[in-house]
Amino acid sequence: MIRASILPIIFIGQRTKFFSMKRLYRSKKDRILGGVCAGFGEHLDVDPNIIRLIWAAVTVLSFGLGIIVYILAWILIPEPGSDDGILPPADSGEPG
Repeated sequence: MIRASILPIIFIGQRTKFFSMKRLYRSKKDRILGGVCAGFGEHLDVDPNIIRLIWAAVTVLSFGLGIIVYILAWILIPEPGSDDGILPPADSGEPG
């Protein structure tokens, strides 16, 4: 019975840590094409070349689907400092 009451507390702490991760951006310094793979590498703390190899393998094995996903990621993932993303800025509520 004691284990059942402790278990949710442990998972809540892990979930909070998971959701406080850094934001995903395209890389400006280690880019080859659009900086998507380098951005994933920086975000996951992995060498971008490994991400590029995995992405190329997935692209070949999926008959080119990786190219479409890369283009979508290039459009959707913002560069650092821009913070534009997809959504427009929230309305401040002031008339004008």
